[in-house]
Amino acid sequence: MTAAQYVYAIGRGFDQNGLAGLAGIDGAEVRLIAQRNVAAVVSVAPSDEAALRARLERLDDLAAIAGAHDAVVAALAARSVIAPLRLATIYQNEQRVRDMLRHRHEEFEELLDRLAGTVEVGVKLFVETRSPSRAAPSSSGRAYLHQLSRRH
Repeated sequence: MTAAQYVYAIGRGFDQNGLAGLAGIDGAEVRLIAQRNVAAVVSVAPSDEAALRARLERLDDLAAIAGAHDAVVAALAARSVIAPLRLATIYQNEQRVRDMLRHRHEEFEELLDRLAGTVEVGVKLFVETRSPSRAAPSSSGRAYLHQLSRRH
């Protein structure tokens, strides 16, 4: 059995040489697991699942893991059409990744066809809010919730 695999994205048109120098989480080597013309971009997952869960609960570690995940996804998106996977998508071993690609091959083909020629755009909206006026303390939880509802 191979080690657990951290999956960053699904795509096509990749070549392993094009991934040279791309580092994943904890500096792990990024590589391909292909099934016909669709490939999962993976790295070896951290070996201790409990430790990884604990790291995802600490903001500084979460930021580092999310940053590494995002860097791989951004580098891949610059090279080809991809479908990024959620942060911390881990498969038990390489065979499980191959099985997933085989079972969902048509779905991934359709998704990648639909994404071809598109660009993902993020929008951030800032809303200035006024400080809520101080009201008299509520006599009950229901009254408090009613006050909150009126303010909004």
